Amino acid sequence: MLRILLITIIFIGAIPLMAQDVAEAEDEAIILENYAGDNNSLLLELETLGLIPSGAEESFQQSRLVFAGEGAQFSNFAVDSSANNLLMAATLDFEAQSDELEFCGIANRTRRAEDNRLEEGNNITTIRLDAYAISGLDNAGNIFAFERDGEENSELSLAEIDFDFTEPLYLLLVVIHDEMTVFANGEAVISGYELSLPGGAFAFLYAGMDEDSICQVSNFFAYTIEDDLVDTCQVSTDSTINRRSGAGTDFARLEQLQAGESLEAVGQTIGSDGFTWWLLADDTWVRDDVVDTEGFCRVLPDVQAEGS
Repeated sequence: MLRILLITIIFIGAIPLMAQDVAEAEDEAIILENYAGDNNSLLLELETLGLIPSGAEESFQQSRLVFAGEGAQFSNFAVDSSANNLLMAATLDFEAQSDELEFCGIANRTRRAEDNRLEEGNNITTIRLDAYAISGLDNAGNIFAFERDGEENSELSLAEIDFDFTEPLYLLLVVIHDEMTVFANGEAVISGYELSLPGGAFAFLYAGMDEDSICQVSNFFAYTIEDDLVDTCQVSTDSTINRRSGAGTDFARLEQLQAGESLEAVGQTIGSDGFTWWLLADDTWVRDDVVDTEGFCRVLPDVQAEGS
């Protein structure tokens, strides 16, 4: 018996998106300088700002995708992912032609479902996205965020901003501790959007109501961050280094950090030598330039070193 596989998506019922309550975006002063640069520069800036921990790992990259015409469509990526903490980005070029609601966006925490039916002797399987957390651009000129779980939608958040939507829009999503921050062309426009779905895969979503509507996505990528990196800062080294009683080489040497050894850091300070020093959980100190750090290190509290 012939088995036919159809790819479809159920977005939001009959797409009554704008009928929901609107949550205004919070005012945010965060503006990224390297949002359109190479990924390494972007990651470093996000780490320096304390928005993500170090140690993010690339999940996927897709150079270009195009959806057009009427109907709802999606492409799913890293379908085995169960990531809770992540960053993902894409450049959206949206040419909407209908007066009815159209949108395109990128989603995380997706969950796929299959429906099977027998039609004219053929076994037809329809794959749909049953759950996702999405942010994107609609044809009313809004940047939005909402979460869908089965038949239920969360509160809709709209960013009240002034962008030229005839130009491509660079969209970046950062999800840490079940809160999503949305950046548009480097500016944080939606902050602290709470997610309830468990970790999952990624997708590019489109809903069009006119045959001439089109949405193109380029430089679409995602990085995932292990849960333990969000909760701790780990310090390690490739060679043996001294652990001192204070933040400076003039303090007594108490222990050594051995090559390959990893210890938790709980604080930081600028030492008398002008370098950043990390306070380890056993109250010893190591200097930043001779160790490797992994995790949420840049947000550790600034503590006063003994003798400073």
